[in-house]
Amino acid sequence: MSKQSSILRPTLVLGLITLVVSALLVLTYNITGVGVAGPAISDEMLAMAAEILPGGDGFEDAGVGSSATVPAVIKTSNDAGYVINAIGKGYGGDMSVLIGLDNDGKITGVKVYEMAETPGIGTKVTEDAAFLATFIGKDSVDGSDAVSGATFSSKGLNEAITNAFDAFNTIKSGGKLEGGSDAASTPADDKPVAEEKPAAPAQEFKAASAVTVDDVNAVAAEVLAEGDSFEEVSVEADNVKFVLKAANGAGYVVNANGEGFEDTISVVVGFDADKNITGVKVLGISDTPGLGTQVADAAYLEQFVGKAEIAEDIIVSGASFSSKGLNDAVRAAIEAMKGVDA
Repeated sequence: MSKQSSILRPTLVLGLITLVVSALLVLTYNITGVGVAGPAISDEMLAMAAEILPGGDGFEDAGVGSSATVPAVIKTSNDAGYVINAIGKGYGGDMSVLIGLDNDGKITGVKVYEMAETPGIGTKVTEDAAFLATFIGKDSVDGSDAVSGATFSSKGLNEAITNAFDAFNTIKSGGKLEGGSDAASTPADDKPVAEEKPAAPAQEFKAASAVTVDDVNAVAAEVLAEGDSFEEVSVEADNVKFVLKAANGAGYVVNANGEGFEDTISVVVGFDADKNITGVKVLGISDTPGLGTQVADAAYLEQFVGKAEIAEDIIVSGASFSSKGLNDAVRAAIEAMKGVDA
């Protein structure tokens, strides 16, 4: 055998082995959707997971899928809880946060994984260990304080934590995230093929400040179907812009505002003669299209119909701040109705 052949043959063999192994790895990824630690789980993330879930051991991909607001979920081999990588919108863009949760859904630790906030200002939420420690033991972000000078970054952190809570509740109830697969589901070959439907065009909204009484009048019959010939009446109430009365005595339509994630949300609420909600419609919102604007979905707004009070916020998963703003607007409309004679 020539010297050239003795060098060339091992090289070819090694190259062939590399190609085969690479092909197998690609095939495995395409079948399972994850690698050793999942496509979104890095070694650095696993190391941080051990810091924020101290009782955990054997951290690995939980295999429950992912979503736009929750790229990764890590579980432990000793069932100590979960570490959830969730996204919130800060001042400089998306914030990627790791949240440790025990099996009761209480926070064991919080670390910001990636962010693009202003150094020295927005980054206060990552550098202030005492601030991050205030979340430990909580099962919601209610009452959480903002870091002075970093309001938007603080809101982004709270949004990420809320998204982690939503994912935790989905997982604990046996569900999967958007990218999850259910092992007990019907085999793919046996599943009926759903008819493809063209995507509905994205609904466009004006800014809340641009909403006029004519805009409210135009949709009044949608939220108070029994009403007829609406006319504006004067009602003094906080965060209420316009109030219309149905000439036939069917009820009232109230235009009220609440503070969303980006800006004010303008909502129209219909009330019958007994002051129960007959319908809700969003007229103005500047929150993130496809996320914050989920609060304008008819199926979500239908949950308010028939209510005379809103004891607890009705939340859309992934749009907690927008949901709170909409709930506050509906509550403002309810308060306005208390000052109106039936």
